[in-house]
Amino acid sequence: MKKYTRKAMTTTTASWMPVRRVNRQKRRALTRRDSLPMVMLMGSRLAASMGAATLSGGARYQTSGRGPTMEITVVQGDISETEADVVVVNLFEGVTSPGGATGAVDRALDGAISKLIELGDIRGKAGERTTIHTFGRLAAPRVVVAGLGKAEDFDVDAVRNLSAEVARACRKPAVKHVATIVHGAGIGGLDPETCTQALAEGAVLGAYQFLRYKTESDDDEKAA
Repeated sequence: MKKYTRKAMTTTTASWMPVRRVNRQKRRALTRRDSLPMVMLMGSRLAASMGAATLSGGARYQTSGRGPTMEITVVQGDISETEADVVVVNLFEGVTSPGGATGAVDRALDGAISKLIELGDIRGKAGERTTIHTFGRLAAPRVVVAGLGKAEDFDVDAVRNLSAEVARACRKPAVKHVATIVHGAGIGGLDPETCTQALAEGAVLGAYQFLRYKTESDDDEKAA
């Protein structure tokens, strides 16, 4: 599995403070289109201090106040062979035969995703998430198939929102490492680096919002 180092680029999201910019050589490495898709690996833990994300060895996005600490690495390889607690793939609405990384995972699961599409349990609608237990057929014990909605409506904002939703859904004690394909960078036709940026921002935002909600709920229970 090839590993590419990525530095932060300027972001328009007010919550984040970019520290460094990507240099040209590493930009070329990140955006090259080889036969294997890009995979984002996310490992997180709750922290009582400043929330941050680390992208591939150095660049950080910081949020004010208390939040999660998350290390994010972008690699290129077969997500069906990636070791993680959860593997996230996707599907556009209306697709009946998954391809790309989703197709690779489907084949490793003996066609489980295709069967669920056939049964109507997976439709690819925006906001839809389906968890499949792999029972040893993949290195990861769980696969999440995230719906992307209609292809013509899919954009970078959708990537960011999807990433935040998945991060919130994965905030469980048993989930410490998540591997996700870079949504939009393949069949979606969007710029790979822009999608990577949006995916990282959404992941940190989703985890941070979860912790803030949990903290406020705990405070309310103590007050009661």
